Amino acid sequence: MIKNKYWNSKGKYQKEYDKLWKSVPDSGECEDEDLEILRINSKLYYDYYNNGFCNLYDCFKRELETFLDFIEIWKEGRKLKELIEENTSTTEYCDCCENEEEEEVEPYFTYRSMTDKEKEEFEDILEKVTDKVIVKVNKIFNTKNEK
Repeated sequence: MIKNKYWNSKGKYQKEYDKLWKSVPDSGECEDEDLEILRINSKLYYDYYNNGFCNLYDCFKRELETFLDFIEIWKEGRKLKELIEENTSTTEYCDCCENEEEEEVEPYFTYRSMTDKEKEEFEDILEKVTDKVIVKVNKIFNTKNEK
């Protein structure tokens, strides 16, 4: 059951998120580097809940590295990075991808192999990291706009 999460528009800092999101372009990267972190967070968040992170490495490799570097300052950020690394496979094929030839396999997140308890822990950490990203980006963005 999804409780109060950003996925159902009931996140802890939903009002701040919604206000910031109005400054994010409909497509493409943000010119503001802090809003770009929020955009990447949202993209990853969406991909987790919508696709089980199947697009994580195929589509967001560079963005993922930028995001993980940004969140590594927090204990929750380090835990999220650790969980992503623990659940990334380079030896199995993602069943949602078309390419199943015997070639070098791109890394992908093995969401489907996580237990319910592991998924719950992952979602809790993802939510906490999203909270922290929103608070930090909101503070920085508001400070920039006051000038």
